[in-house]
Amino acid sequence: LSPRLCDALMAMDVMLYTASIFNLCAISVDRFVAVAVPLRYNHQGGSRRQLLLIGATWLLSAAVAAP
Repeated sequence: LSPRLCDALMAMDVMLYTASIFNLCAISVDRFVAVAVPLRYNHQGGSRRQLLLIGATWLLSAAVAAP
């Protein structure tokens, strides 16, 4: 394979593994907050918070894989 393709595949590999780990961490934190403060958790905007967590996960993963 060409050097560019190898670099792209390696970056994608790192990004996907990192995104998987960050997603598990985000789910764990979300579940912890739901258990720790159940009354306040239900009153917060659920879909907005979820979209923010998903976006942050992928942005951080791309930032880790970029170098």
